Amino acid sequence: MVLDVTRERLDGATLRCLFTAGVGWLERHVEEINRLNVFPVPDGDTGTNMLLTVQKAEATASMIDDASVSAVSDALANGALRGARGNSGTILSTLMRGFADGLAGQYHMDASAFANATNAAVRYAYDTVGSVMEPVEGTILTVARAASEALAQQVGHERDLKYLLDVMLEAAEVALQQTPELLPVLREAGVVDSGGAGLVTILRGIQRFVEGKNISEHSQPDFSMNISENGIKSVDRKQNYKSHTDDYGYDVQFLMIGEHMDIEVVRRDISKMGWSPLVVGDENLIKVHIHVNNPAVPLHYAIESGAQLDDVVVENMQLQAERYHRQGEPGVERKEDFVKVIAAPTAVAVVAVARGEGWHELLKDFGATHIVDGGPTMNPSAGDFLEAIRDIEAEEIILLPNNPNIRMAAEQAVRLSSERSLHVLPTRTLPQGLAALLAFGEAGTERPIPDVLEDMERAANHLVTLEITRATRDAHFQSLGIKSGDYLALVDHELVATGPDLFEVVQKGLDQIDIAKLELATVYTGEDVSDEMVAEMVACLNRHWPNLATELLNGGQPLYPFIISLE
Repeated sequence: MVLDVTRERLDGATLRCLFTAGVGWLERHVEEINRLNVFPVPDGDTGTNMLLTVQKAEATASMIDDASVSAVSDALANGALRGARGNSGTILSTLMRGFADGLAGQYHMDASAFANATNAAVRYAYDTVGSVMEPVEGTILTVARAASEALAQQVGHERDLKYLLDVMLEAAEVALQQTPELLPVLREAGVVDSGGAGLVTILRGIQRFVEGKNISEHSQPDFSMNISENGIKSVDRKQNYKSHTDDYGYDVQFLMIGEHMDIEVVRRDISKMGWSPLVVGDENLIKVHIHVNNPAVPLHYAIESGAQLDDVVVENMQLQAERYHRQGEPGVERKEDFVKVIAAPTAVAVVAVARGEGWHELLKDFGATHIVDGGPTMNPSAGDFLEAIRDIEAEEIILLPNNPNIRMAAEQAVRLSSERSLHVLPTRTLPQGLAALLAFGEAGTERPIPDVLEDMERAANHLVTLEITRATRDAHFQSLGIKSGDYLALVDHELVATGPDLFEVVQKGLDQIDIAKLELATVYTGEDVSDEMVAEMVACLNRHWPNLATELLNGGQPLYPFIISLE
């Protein structure tokens, strides 16, 4: 199929064909994008994560008969959201969700609708990423924004969609080449951002299809591709749970009644106001539940939105807790109201991500309700999280990603879940997840969920994790010259040492940690680690740090012969 260069609008069937072309071109260049990572550890690579995301979107859209751009873009977005893997795939899925929102109600897409949709895509992506992390320029977000802005400048006097696509792609390519100027790690490596490169690759595939070129052949990309997808850095932001105050706050519940209400916008806005949010319903009726310090905030928001309010309930949980502690155990008739909120046990479940039979058993022994099999090189999607919680009977569910590259997929699952109250505890390593589960068991589920989460987060951050793996390729990272096959030492996911000798690298890694303040080293052995290697590891620890007690546990994790937690 070839689009006429004078064509000024397209329908959903054509949009689906264009997207398929982009997916096909990405698939043919996925290995080049996988080699982008500055950080040469075995993990879910950018190209693979993005490809799995768009393939799920493509499969979802193929199952609908509606030929409108609204229906097709919505199906693509829904598939991408559920299939999103890794930071790059998840951010790409938010761009697709915003694009679909911008085309809502449209049968055809003309130049104006195209510009509106791309602008909505960028806004939605920045807002979504900003709700859990600080967006950093020099990533796929920067590339998408530049493309959208270039399109907006042309659309007032240009209606040719082919021309607008060319303008958009050219701006994206220029922005991609400028990413090293915005991120020091890219500038040091002399390369571009991999997530942005993936987006450009998809757009190039669409352009080739429009021009009638063969998308089944492979051609060498003409931009440098050697940069990690981790261009989004975490910051300390208030999550969907309380960690800034000892107050219990207010339990606020109400119904919003109206027409054409956007439940996703309401859910996103309400979630930013407090903790334990639950927003369900449709465009005519939305049920809101949220815990806040000021009940006027969500109520004012609902009124200002133009909705009518009904069934408003505001309960002071702080007073209820104080009465409970003053008056002893529940059971007295006059305490019925606050016993319902404070004393009744709240069913809380924990879903954790891990690879390795040993880790599966350990996490379950420590209280995990369900294990999502995943980790380095196998990042689970938001849909995998939702599948895991489907049969869990619990009022509150805590997700432990145990890897920074899986966090955004977990956050995506929270946004997709309209009937369950989900919380993401951003654990970065498996030992952090285990420590959080230990605190979870000690806290008990009778306590308010914000307090339980705060205890779990404190426990997770109390320990230091040293991970030993091997480089997947030659690289230069932060003045470290890395050879393929070298051992790498990562302290809390930060690369600190490399070299050909395993135990020298372990020693260099531990030298970066203030061991004097620590008492226990727990060594989790990976799959295919010999007894001799384990014995030598213990001897190494005892020889250099004799005051550090050592404990051995079988983790069975692939790719990482040793993971050591220190506390």
